Amino acid sequence: WIYDHKIISDNYNKPFLLSEFGSKQNRRLYFSSWLTAIKKTRAGGALLWQMVPQSFVYDDGYALKIGINSEELNLIRYYFSFIQQEDKEELLANGENNIYPNPSSSEIYLNIKKIGISSILDFFSIPKINYFKEISLEGRYNFSGTEIEKGEGFLNFISKDENFKGKGQIKDFCLENLKIQVEEKDFISEIQAKLPFSSEEKFFFSGDVKEASLERIKKILKPFLPDTGVLKGSGRGNFNIFGTYEDILIESKMEMFDCFYEGLPFGEGEVEIQVYKEEVLFKKIFFKNKGGILEGMGSISKGINFKHKNWYFPIPFSSILDGEGTLSFSPEFLISGEVNKTKVDFFDFGEINFEYDYDGKVFHLKQLEALKDGGILKLKGVYEEKFELEGNTYDFPLYNEIKISSNLK
Repeated sequence: WIYDHKIISDNYNKPFLLSEFGSKQNRRLYFSSWLTAIKKTRAGGALLWQMVPQSFVYDDGYALKIGINSEELNLIRYYFSFIQQEDKEELLANGENNIYPNPSSSEIYLNIKKIGISSILDFFSIPKINYFKEISLEGRYNFSGTEIEKGEGFLNFISKDENFKGKGQIKDFCLENLKIQVEEKDFISEIQAKLPFSSEEKFFFSGDVKEASLERIKKILKPFLPDTGVLKGSGRGNFNIFGTYEDILIESKMEMFDCFYEGLPFGEGEVEIQVYKEEVLFKKIFFKNKGGILEGMGSISKGINFKHKNWYFPIPFSSILDGEGTLSFSPEFLISGEVNKTKVDFFDFGEINFEYDYDGKVFHLKQLEALKDGGILKLKGVYEEKFELEGNTYDFPLYNEIKISSNLK
């Protein structure tokens, strides 16, 4: 009976109180069984019928008299202290959380000492981000009439180190005018949001990132990005996350400074990203470095098509590229496409111009022309296969002083 009624109470979001329980016989057996059920179901309490002084004369057979029925009363005291201790521990762990409205009051009060941000995101079905922070929550909600879904109130929250804090208004079970400030060592941002409790209504997050390390941004976006290596530098920008909890779209525009990716110095530039489901689309990429520019667009899964002009690229060795190509992060990092002209500082040649293809495993040299002083060295062919070498009074630096004045194969 106790277990069944606890289930019924939970279905109606009401506390369960076992009121006026008693017995005329087998009290130790019955009380022990009933109070064990109260303890296991974490019910709201149990009210004995009835504890009375010895002088009480109106005994209906259920009375427990102090000093006479000590054995039964000691049993009740034992369970009371046991249940009370568990309640204390739960309160200390979770803070005051009065989820049951007082029948005589239209106000719900919330005070949670410690809760993880990831738990809140789970509640709203928002994708998890790699930002582990615990905050305290405090709020009040005054509902109208008999419908808890109608009303208004407020919510305040703050982390222990005060680096994450915010406040918002609650209206008709929707968090509105939610404002959040984040001031971490490598991430400073101001965020605004609207979060309805209904999964069918639209929500949004929007914010300005005043300062951020790119590695931190990469960690936050990790659920959407493959592990593509180390990303360093700093940036600023803005982002928008909107949709329903079941259909989420993320758009972001970032400016980047002193950007490095796996040894590739991108310098400074800007990137526009769109994330929908598991697809990461780069709508625009633009970087400047050493007088060169790099422009591109594409997706993580299908590769990013780039155009580069006077662009410094250390793969497969230090070079300046002009032309078009593709960078792909899946299934492995590769560069492919036609490169019209490339200048490279190689050995102690003055300048080298060449054309090549690179499929991620083999570097295919199509044509090379090296210049030094008055000498010219020409190479045609493919690496790891046959090639032709033409020279004109050229000092070859691999072997002392060698004059090349005729064709070699």
